[in-house]
Amino acid sequence: MIAIGSATPRSCHRKGNLRPVESASVRTSSRPECADPAVVLLGFDASRRLAWFAPLDEAVGRHSGELCQRHAESMVVPKGWWLDDQRVEPQLFTPPPIAHSTTA
Repeated sequence: MIAIGSATPRSCHRKGNLRPVESASVRTSSRPECADPAVVLLGFDASRRLAWFAPLDEAVGRHSGELCQRHAESMVVPKGWWLDDQRVEPQLFTPPPIAHSTTA
């Protein structure tokens, strides 16, 4: 418990809990020791073995975090899980272009 007017809670001084403040509107990656700007929300449902990327402006719920571009691109889910990219732009996984026949 903290008395009014006292210093910040001790938990804020643990290693990894401090992040540089760039701006009130800049959200940073949830990964420890990463101060890069967040570009995507990562949500997951362990009971369904499903993880997903969603736009930053969506509320995903308590099983979510924010990732920077580098950590989103290197995301690997556990064996047997699915990763669903629900962002409109830019999707991490995009379908290949449809091949059009050049002969008629």
